[in-house]
Amino acid sequence: MLSKKPSRLITDRPTFTITRGCICFFLDRPEEAIELINQSIQMDPKNPFALRNKGIYYVIKGDKISALQYLTDLATDYPEMELVKEYLQKAQDL
Repeated sequence: MLSKKPSRLITDRPTFTITRGCICFFLDRPEEAIELINQSIQMDPKNPFALRNKGIYYVIKGDKISALQYLTDLATDYPEMELVKEYLQKAQDL
């Protein structure tokens, strides 16, 4: 029988936390999303997906400086990463 609640082993992983944060974005719950993204960054400070999502959060919030801080380096280091260029452009347009 499967447990209704994910095990601690799964929920302590940065990828799981990032995924939950992305779902919160899609559900229009950005404050919950950033909380989960920050948890993921605490677990793995160099995770490019978490850093990308934090940059996207700042674009959504209209914080150009913070968005550029996260997305500019990612665009250089991970040029093929999904959504980075798109949101970097949106950040530059803020």
